[in-house]
Amino acid sequence: LELVKITMFARAFQKTQSTGRRAFSSGAHAHHYKQWKTRTMYAIPVVGAIGVANVFIHFQHHHDHEEKVLMPYEKKMLKKYPWEPSECNLMDYECKEKFYEKTKKH
Repeated sequence: LELVKITMFARAFQKTQSTGRRAFSSGAHAHHYKQWKTRTMYAIPVVGAIGVANVFIHFQHHHDHEEKVLMPYEKKMLKKYPWEPSECNLMDYECKEKFYEKTKKH
């Protein structure tokens, strides 16, 4: 059994040494390898060009960052927040400033 493994390895090694290339099981595999390599080389610039075009189109229009007016059903709070100005969101600094201004006046 050991001798069979050694001879199989030796034959595979001789095939790669004589041609200088990897020994595929048939020539069709080498053809598919070359075919997919060619497709990839053509696809990379196409995908890159589409990406650049998308970035260009994205930056063509103006982004308006207007404050959204909340409808009453969007500001609904079922319970208070666990921090000091309990009616303000965690990152709502304008609401917190208004709260602290009211507390300073009283």
